[in-house]
Amino acid sequence: VILPTAWERDHSVSNLEVLKLLAEEHLEAGKKVYVGLGGVSKTSSIQAEIDNDEKRMLDLGHMTEKVTQHFVILNTLDGDLGHDRGRLAEAWLIRALGLDRLMNERHGGAGRPPIFKDIGAVFILIGR
Repeated sequence: VILPTAWERDHSVSNLEVLKLLAEEHLEAGKKVYVGLGGVSKTSSIQAEIDNDEKRMLDLGHMTEKVTQHFVILNTLDGDLGHDRGRLAEAWLIRALGLDRLMNERHGGAGRPPIFKDIGAVFILIGR
């Protein structure tokens, strides 16, 4: 996984295991956690997708405020597109944490097709 410059300061983490540990720590501390997939579409960026999901969680009353966010960037590797790897990683993380412990619901995401499939991101949104 190749990370963007200054990832230590922008809330990105080095791998999915670290992301899972961060989510578990927040859950154990009584905070709410949402797991999402980000990509680059004609109308959105990875951060914009995080912002959209934050707004949706607030509007649905699943959280009252955002505490923080963390994410992992996944690039194309060995012929597997980064966005596809991100989709698999999102499903893995939701299963590993347990859907019933998360703000996620069983329906899928927004479904905007990515225009740049070489990169995907899995993120956790932490709220109160």
